[in-house]
Amino acid sequence: MKRLFIFFFFVTFLSGCAATYTFNILARKETKRPFSKVLVMYVDDACELHFLDSTTYDICIRNIFLDSNHFHAQSISENVFSKKLSSSRTTIIKSSDLLDTSYSVYQNFVSMLDSLHIEGVLLVNRLSSQHIPDTTPDIYNYNTKIITYGGQTERLDVSYKCYLLSSQSIFPIWIAQFDFKGDSKRAMASELAKDFIKANYIFK
Repeated sequence: MKRLFIFFFFVTFLSGCAATYTFNILARKETKRPFSKVLVMYVDDACELHFLDSTTYDICIRNIFLDSNHFHAQSISENVFSKKLSSSRTTIIKSSDLLDTSYSVYQNFVSMLDSLHIEGVLLVNRLSSQHIPDTTPDIYNYNTKIITYGGQTERLDVSYKCYLLSSQSIFPIWIAQFDFKGDSKRAMASELAKDFIKANYIFK
């Protein structure tokens, strides 16, 4: 697979706290036309996906249809991606809306993609996360002579690996990694939307 190393650095602001992140595109292949229907799946398992066969599915994906403890984070995350990636001509289907233990079987999952006419699959995989102590300094405003006191807080650093696949192939057509200092799925979803439109993966 041809590998592209495209490196970006961004700063976004959430609830008054700065979140910085890098966006690294690792691979990109062309498609004949944009996908009109894409299934998005958010997975908390740190799992590398080189191709999506039955073995990889059993290791990396099947549990999202079985583990009810994962449902809340899965549903919230997939809602963010759905809102950013959806358009009048591209429909985003969330795996959290399809919770069914029968999909824990790979062949049933493949049949579901076919029956729902899903053309693309976006897998967002959380690789790692850790809470980092973060100190905010005191700030003195010389005009108002007011001190804004800082303090000790915690920052959540998270890494994600994203894979886009055509339903007609087990190999990813697009792979990227995000590394956040301060988590922001909205920023990640926005970057995905911009790059997918530019690469002709989804309709604008």
